[in-house]
Amino acid sequence: MLIIFDLDDTLIETSKCLTPRRLEDALRSMIRAGLAIQTFDAAFQRLNLLNTELLSARAALDAFASSVPGGASFLTYGLDVLSRPLQPDEILTVHEGAVELIQELKKRHSLALVSIGKPALQMQKLEKAGIQPQVFSKLVVGEGASKKPYYEEVITALKAPAASTLVCGDRIAIDLTPAKQLGFITVHMSAGRGEGATGPQGDVDFTIKKLAQLKDIVGNYDKQNSH
Repeated sequence: MLIIFDLDDTLIETSKCLTPRRLEDALRSMIRAGLAIQTFDAAFQRLNLLNTELLSARAALDAFASSVPGGASFLTYGLDVLSRPLQPDEILTVHEGAVELIQELKKRHSLALVSIGKPALQMQKLEKAGIQPQVFSKLVVGEGASKKPYYEEVITALKAPAASTLVCGDRIAIDLTPAKQLGFITVHMSAGRGEGATGPQGDVDFTIKKLAQLKDIVGNYDKQNSH
């Protein structure tokens, strides 16, 4: 079986550890560049609310900038902060049991990682979270809007049948919908950004709240296909 993981909010707790600090720094950068707001606290509260409603911090910052008169002119200052390299004092933690689960699944299955973002930053996140890139037979970091071509790249490279490929991700619309279109098994990690309404429920085969639950799903699949 091929198991494809998402990175942010699936393996690492990005929304909990990294996003709040980045959004605050992004807003301050835009203000320093000349963005006019009434109070920082009110603006930051509005930005955080948008972040809970939308699929990414980038989308939240874009929506916030569009809601402020002249804000679009300062958006690039904020986006630069979101994509900057990790700072020494920025801490990343993995979801409970993530490293152990990966090592256990690696014994019997092929693993891949498909993530959307700046390649250098995503690789930094892996390193800082203590996840070795070598555990993945294929690792793809893309900056496109859809994961579908990246999934196709992975199964082609690893010669994996779609019906025996599983994708685990937190955002249904981004991580799971394109996987379901390709005939993959889909597992929704209901954590971080994935706790919200992130896409059509019909594209979800299984829902988990802890990564350890994935082991049972994979184990049941192995039993059904061992005969």
